Amino acid sequence: QLSHPKPSAGFLRYVISFLLYSFGSVSFSMLAFAAMLYGMGEAFRSGCHKAMILQWLDRHGCLKQKTFLYSRTRSFSNLGSAINAVTAVCLVVFLPGSSVIFLASIAPMMLDFILVATYPSYLNVRSETPPSMWKLVRDEFSALITLMSHPHNRRKVLSSSIFQASHKTLKDYIQPIMVILGGKMLKQWRISGADRVRTLTKVVLGCMYALFYLVSCAGTRNSWRIAGRFSSEKIAMDRIFDAFLVLAIGIGVFVWTELPALVIPAYLLLYFLTNTRRPLAMSQVSELMGKKRRATVLSVESLLTSMTFFILAPACGFTAHHFGISVLFLAFGVLGLLLNVLYLSGDPVPEST
Repeated sequence: QLSHPKPSAGFLRYVISFLLYSFGSVSFSMLAFAAMLYGMGEAFRSGCHKAMILQWLDRHGCLKQKTFLYSRTRSFSNLGSAINAVTAVCLVVFLPGSSVIFLASIAPMMLDFILVATYPSYLNVRSETPPSMWKLVRDEFSALITLMSHPHNRRKVLSSSIFQASHKTLKDYIQPIMVILGGKMLKQWRISGADRVRTLTKVVLGCMYALFYLVSCAGTRNSWRIAGRFSSEKIAMDRIFDAFLVLAIGIGVFVWTELPALVIPAYLLLYFLTNTRRPLAMSQVSELMGKKRRATVLSVESLLTSMTFFILAPACGFTAHHFGISVLFLAFGVLGLLLNVLYLSGDPVPEST
């Protein structure tokens, strides 16, 4: 019997969704079902895994060092992402079709499934009677209302979720940017031939992602040091969000002026800031409602991130399609700065309960 059904169930849904994605060309309904399974996998995994890490730290008396320790563990995740980026380049260039990529993605998911199943059994906290689906939904909604009702909690959880959604929305625009500007750059280097340009663009993108994650690894590993330069972790989160949005404005200017040599380092800093901030946000959000509701709070944060992304992604896509990517980044940066400065920044004193 698996000792950790919730994250394990998430990984199983990932595997099934990848299998369906590999045959997604058969019908749109199959793709839609695969996307649904992937979302269910996220729902089962989100919050639960981080709560298990924090529970382990709590049991061993290391909870005060949670930012430091989570920074270190997340840095290895970034290192793995860098290796995956290089592996993906090889798969895209040398293997036929995208379906093979989804099949290849099943292997690491199965390894993760096995790894989680070997966690200590005391991390698997179960109630004597399994809660109903209605009770789970009610608990999530109750936690959401509680978090939103106090300025101290609200600012932290919204700042964390909106930042994560912002990064998820903007991070992959590097691909169309490089297709447009990178193609021109390769032609300037006298590299001709449509197939050759496409292949080299894929290689450049893969190497760039690897570089992004390698630099992010250094940022994540030292996020606790960066936080120590500010009066609180929340203030550090605010200033990093400001820098992220200023970079978004800079990327808009660089795309407008067709300067790919400046877009790449700006995107690199974007990834660096995102991964530097995440351990701080996890530390702040996880302590909002006590250890008994830790997994619920982290799941609510993940839910808010998904809801915000659901709003931002189509709005940004519409803006990029009708007005251009440069306008998207400029508008996103300016409006985001206003939101962060006027509504999300600050570290109010928590209300007594």
